[in-house]
Amino acid sequence: AVAGELKIKLVADRSGDFVTDGRLTLSGGQAYGDPLFLDFGAHRMSVDFAGLLSSDASQFLAREFSLVHDGVASVSGSATLDLMGETMLQQAKLAIQDLDLANALPAYVQPYLIGTSLKDLEGLGHVRGEVDVAAGLPTRAVLTFEGVTLDSQTGSVSVNGLGGTLNWFDDVLRSELAGQIDDDSFRSSMTWESASLWGIEIGAVELPFTTTGRHFRLLEPKLLPIFDGGLAIKTLRVRHAGTDQMYLRFDAEVRPISVALLGRALGWPEFSGTLSGSIPDLQLSQGVVTLGGNLEASVFDGHVVVRDLQLRDPLGKFPRLHASIDVENLDLKLVTNTFSFGMITGRLSGRVEDLETFDWMPEAFDARFYTPPGDRSPHRISQRAVTNLSSIGGGSGGSVAAALQGGFL
Repeated sequence: AVAGELKIKLVADRSGDFVTDGRLTLSGGQAYGDPLFLDFGAHRMSVDFAGLLSSDASQFLAREFSLVHDGVASVSGSATLDLMGETMLQQAKLAIQDLDLANALPAYVQPYLIGTSLKDLEGLGHVRGEVDVAAGLPTRAVLTFEGVTLDSQTGSVSVNGLGGTLNWFDDVLRSELAGQIDDDSFRSSMTWESASLWGIEIGAVELPFTTTGRHFRLLEPKLLPIFDGGLAIKTLRVRHAGTDQMYLRFDAEVRPISVALLGRALGWPEFSGTLSGSIPDLQLSQGVVTLGGNLEASVFDGHVVVRDLQLRDPLGKFPRLHASIDVENLDLKLVTNTFSFGMITGRLSGRVEDLETFDWMPEAFDARFYTPPGDRSPHRISQRAVTNLSSIGGGSGGSVAAALQGGFL
C-alpha cells in the first residue's frame, strides 16, 4: 500500500485521445514488484509528466517527464507506456541527472544480488548519463562514474576511486551504427585507485575496453598491479557472458608476486618465495577451461609446470579438474618452513600424472617424487618431521619411528 497524491489534467482532442499533464507524489507506504521493494516513507518520490493518453486508456505517450526519488535518483526524459500489456515500458529515452549510490544500490541493485557473493554490496559516489529502452529492455547506456566506492562486508570485492565512462550498446543497435558513427563512441574507459577481490589487493589501473550486449574486449595490453607484483594481461575477451554459450579468452604473464602475501589474503599458509610464470591462451568454451600451452610458475626457488589442464564447470557447484604437474628442483626448506610439520632440507623434483579432482578434492593421481640428480645441498630431516612422516604412514611413533629417530640423533 502507498500513500500519495495524483493531480492530472485531461483535455480531449479531435481524435478522442487526451492531452494530459500532471504530477504524482508518493510520500508514504511501500511498493513491491519482484524483486524490488521501495519505501516511500523513507524516500519520497514525485513524477511530473505531460503527454497523450489514448482514448481507451491503454497507452500513454509521455512526451516529457521528470522523476525525483529523494536522495536516490533524479531522471528525466520521454517514454511510451503500454498500460494494458505485459511489458509496460515500450520505449524510453532517459537522462540520469544523478544516481546516489549510497541509497540507489540498496533500492535498485541489491535485490538482484540476493543469493550471490555480492548480496551485501554497498557504495558511495554518483552516476550520471543516458539510457535508451525498447520493448522493456535497454538498448544503449552511456554512464559516467564519479568518485565511486564499492564495498562488500564479506570482503568479496571492494573498489576505491572508481571513475570513467561506460558506453554500452545492444547487439542490434551496435550493428546498425557500425560505420555511421566514430569508433570512439563505442569505447569505454574505467579507472580505480585501489581494489581488492577476495582479499587480493589490486593497485591503480586504467582499463580501456568495448562492451556490446553480453560481450567484452580489452582494447590494449595492461598491467594489473597485484600486491608487490602484477598480472600483465595481453588478451581478455568475453562473449555471451552469463549464458551457457559463454566464451572467454585470456592470455597473461604473472610478474613475481610474494606467495606469503597471496597466501595470507586467501587464508592459506604463508609460503616463502614468489609466484611468477605465464597463463598462455586460456579459453573457456562450452563450460570447459583449457590452456593453449603449459601453465608455468616459479615458486620455492624451483619450477612448476601444469600440463593438459582441463577444468569442467568452473563456475558451477561441483567443478572437475584434470591436469598433470611437473615439479623441478623445489627447495624443501622453503616448503617445510611454512608448516609446523618439521624441517626437511634438500631439493625435490617429481611428477603428478592424471590428477583428477571433484569439488577441488583429489579423486585420483599417480605421483613420483625424488631428489634431483646431482643435488649437493644438505639433505637433513628433523626428529619432528620423522615423527609426522611415520604418523602419516600409519605408525604411532613405535619401533620404525624410534629406529629412524635414533639413527638421525
